[in-house]
Formats: sequence, C-alpha cells, structure tokens
Amino acid sequence: MLKLFFIILFSVIKYFFNKFYCIINVLHKISDVFPENEPIIKIIFCIVMKLDRIDLQLINLLQEDCNQPIKELAQQLNLTIAPVHERIKKLERNGLIKRYVAIVDIELINKSLINYCIVNITRHQIDLLKEFEQVVREMDEVLECYRISGKYDYLLKVVSRDMAEYQEFVINRLSTLDMIANINSQFVMNCVKYKTSVKV
Repeated sequence: MLKLFFIILFSVIKYFFNKFYCIINVLHKISDVFPENEPIIKIIFCIVMKLDRIDLQLINLLQEDCNQPIKELAQQLNLTIAPVHERIKKLERNGLIKRYVAIVDIELINKSLINYCIVNITRHQIDLLKEFEQVVREMDEVLECYRISGKYDYLLKVVSRDMAEYQEFVINRLSTLDMIANINSQFVMNCVKYKTSVKV
C-alpha cells in the first residue's frame, strides 16, 4: 500500500513538473513570435517562476560574473547577505541557474579557428537523427549543435587549432559517419560580438 502511494505521488509530481516547464517553453516561444508583448510575457514568467524585480537583477548580475562574492552582490541589491544567498539557492533549485562555468580565452589555449559546419543527413529517419546527435555529443571539437529548419539539417560550431586540425576532424571523424550526406563549412573571419548572458 505504501509503495502504491509513493508511485502515485511521484506520478503527480512528475505531471506538474512537466506542465510547469511546458508553460515556460510556451512563454519563450510566444515572446519570440510577438516581441511587442514581451513586457506582459515577462510578468507572466515572473509569476509562474515566483520571481520579483530583485531576482531578475540578481540573475543579470550572476550572468555577468557568477564569481562575485555574495557580499558584493548584496551591496548592489541593497540587501543583506542571508536573503541574497537564499535567492541564489532558489534560482538553483527551480532550474533557472543550470551550472557555473569558467569562460576561457580560446586564443590563449590555441583553439582560435571557429567554423560553423552545416550538415545534411541522408534520410530523415528518427534512428539516424538520434544516432548522429549522440555521436556529436561525444565530439570535444563540437561546442554547439542545433537541428535547424530549411534545406539543411544541423548546424555545428566547431573549434580547432588551425585549418589542418579542422581538416583532420572533418575527414577522419565527421565525414566517416554513414548518415551524413554532405558537409558545408563556414569559417569565422572576425568575432564582432560574443555574449553568454541573456538579459532578463
């Protein structure tokens, strides 16, 4: 009987969890389609996530530098340390903050050649798409991979030391995958803007 209770409880929690993130995704899509309604959508988003103005300020501050001491964050938000710490924990718990990372200078680690690689798959079968995506996830050279609309299937952001290393990656790793029909490479000549923060 107790086991059945926990099974039902888990199912209910999972149901509402999925509904919660479904609402968030819908709000983001509406904001993309109707940018003029962004202020209203932002209000709805804050209500669903139980965020206030200070939470939004905190998110922006952490995106700019997550290594700031809580004391400095508290001073910028005109709060004491304890409530700021609790707010950060809340953002982590509800999934708004996924993880903390260090952004490195790719030139200093000799990985400054950036290429956007456009890939077509031979057949649009779910097993082939899943297989390709799984293989790409395990490639360290690929920083980002997106399935895209239009005449191409995937967009990959690839970093390498130089042209020779990129060529080795394409010839000996990427092009050996049976599901790939063709590969188109677009090299970055100059980085005009690079940002990791999203203003909320």
